[in-house]
Amino acid sequence: MFLSAQTPYAATLPAKEKPSEEEVTLALTRRGTPTWTEADFQRLLQTLGGAGYGWLRPEGVRRALVKMAL
Repeated sequence: MFLSAQTPYAATLPAKEKPSEEEVTLALTRRGTPTWTEADFQRLLQTLGGAGYGWLRPEGVRRALVKMAL
């Protein structure tokens, strides 16, 4: 879920008044390589800790994320 949320959208909605169905679909579709900041990563670790996975090592989580993102 974290990687999905960090994947950019395929397009942005145009500034015109009513976008087409295809434009809306693209604006809601995520494509590309996930990217995250250190703050995003720290929030993930906090969420994992709250869910009972606080024993996971940050470097192991980071390695797994990078591997899955590829």
